[in-house]
Amino acid sequence: PKPISAASTPLRLEVLPIPTAGRPTGFGGAVGESFSVQAATNRSVVRVGDPISLDLTVSGVGNLTEVSIPLIGDCAILDREAFDVPEEPPTGNVAAGTKQFKIPIRVTDESITEIPPIPLAWFNPVKEKFETTYTKPIALQVKEAQMLDNSAIVSSQPTNPKQPGQAEDTTSKSKIAVQLSAANLAIETDPTVLLAASGVFHFGTLHWMFYGVSIVLILTAFVYRKIATKDPERLQSKSLSRQTNAQIDSALSTEPVQGLTDIAEALRKWIAENPERPRDSLERLISQCEELRFAGAAIDFSRVRSIAAEAKELIRSLEEGQ
Repeated sequence: PKPISAASTPLRLEVLPIPTAGRPTGFGGAVGESFSVQAATNRSVVRVGDPISLDLTVSGVGNLTEVSIPLIGDCAILDREAFDVPEEPPTGNVAAGTKQFKIPIRVTDESITEIPPIPLAWFNPVKEKFETTYTKPIALQVKEAQMLDNSAIVSSQPTNPKQPGQAEDTTSKSKIAVQLSAANLAIETDPTVLLAASGVFHFGTLHWMFYGVSIVLILTAFVYRKIATKDPERLQSKSLSRQTNAQIDSALSTEPVQGLTDIAEALRKWIAENPERPRDSLERLISQCEELRFAGAAIDFSRVRSIAAEAKELIRSLEEGQ
């Protein structure tokens, strides 16, 4: 067979710069659509000056590598009178379809009650305009910085020095002797001395009752701690799944293209809020939504309903597997 070659007609592309008109304060270079940003901290109760790790997670359709968070102090997002923030813009890491930033901050004002919403601005090339989304505010309880009081400093001088001609206080000396003998801090290593000092109750009923009650209290505290830490997380996870399902149901009341967009955005938010959960099946559905949106052909709405039903079923199974 004779080889045949062909060449397409050259395409002329015009690359436009990002507009400067209408550019919001704090724009960090993100270009794309359907961006979202979530914020979290490693602690909610702090003292003035304690370090806090502010974690921001960005997701969306676009080049996440170019997404950056501007100097939050320079953008008046966090008041420099109340927060100590870095002088350099934070760097982020791209992983699993998101970009994560860790920003060390400190609260310098005891009256602060929350970290305010932090904006993320981007340019949408489809709509040809800038868009902005915000994180939810994070409640903080800020306590006064712990200072060493002068009264806590123990002086080496006696509180009641002996006056010239005053008789020696033997009662005080005896009290001091008793206190010193009671506060013997020597470490005894002889087993016979230790057993003798333990008294007649060492192997008695009170001894074993003491240890038994201690073990019960430790186990009880452990169980209550597990319940206190697990239940709120599970309730929060279920609440997030209900919100995601509601967004998916709402997407079915729109046009097919918009419905696919809303379903993909709802799934991205669920993945960002559950980074420890398996995400392959959900990312596959997101890819299907994107392929149908940009295929250029008419979309059968039954296909949108099928994707929505599969998305809700996957979220349910992932929730039950918690």
